[in-house]
Amino acid sequence: MQGNPQVIHVLQARLKNEPTAISECLVHQRMCKHRGFEKMARKEHEESIGEVRHADLLMERLFTLWARPNPQHLGKLQIGETLVDALGCDLASEKVARAALNDGMAPTGPSRDHVSQDIFNHVLEDSEVHIDFLEIRFERVGNVGEQNCLRSQMGS
Repeated sequence: MQGNPQVIHVLQARLKNEPTAISECLVHQRMCKHRGFEKMARKEHEESIGEVRHADLLMERLFTLWARPNPQHLGKLQIGETLVDALGCDLASEKVARAALNDGMAPTGPSRDHVSQDIFNHVLEDSEVHIDFLEIRFERVGNVGEQNCLRSQMGS
């Protein structure tokens, strides 16, 4: 099925976010693991897997619309120096992705591409869950202090 060029453009643009997010998550996961923050390392690894799934959904849809996925271009990586910095980078990236997803849904309505719209909604829902998780972490840092938060992320 030949797809709407505007929808294909938006799918390609959203696909660019996924390898960027995967790379950020993996760097942060390794940083957390190296520094002994096992719990956050596991969470970052889970997020990277989620981003791989998003990329897979977007690529599958592009192939269905007879478009060639192009995941070669990465956005600017935001890498934190500390765990709290990493959380801030993750939050900033997720907020940019959320805004892009919201903007990207516009062409799916007039073209009646409900499948692409469902994919965007799925990725958007995952993004909202991750944003909520990160905002709660920042609230916790404010409530109990950075050192106590860091201690809580260490393995047993």
